[in-house]
Amino acid sequence: DEEEQHETKEVKDDEKEVYESRLKEAYAVIQFLRSKINEVNLLNSKLLFSNKIFKKHSLSESQKITVIENFDRASSLREVKLVYATLSEALKTAKIRIKESFASKPIASTKPKAIINEANDMADRLRKLAGLK
Repeated sequence: DEEEQHETKEVKDDEKEVYESRLKEAYAVIQFLRSKINEVNLLNSKLLFSNKIFKKHSLSESQKITVIENFDRASSLREVKLVYATLSEALKTAKIRIKESFASKPIASTKPKAIINEANDMADRLRKLAGLK
């Protein structure tokens, strides 16, 4: 009986070691995936806020590059939000002049000068042939 108890205890110890090693491996995988999710979340927030600025303000290429560089320096979601607030406020106060383009200049009408109505001509011809006119 003592030998059987000793053997079952050894088997349980071996199973315990296997389960502990699996548990450690699972924790390592969870930690790795958590870091990847945080990295993707940070990248998505940078993309979201940079697109918001680009849609709100018409910027030159050099200004767009500066905006992207500022977002690249941020290393947390809080910093990204702070950069967005700062840039949005700075661009709001900057006065950007909008030049009048060709599309807003008055142009000649596109209304046709004479209306060509073939249906009326055909109707008049048929009336004449029928002796109604």
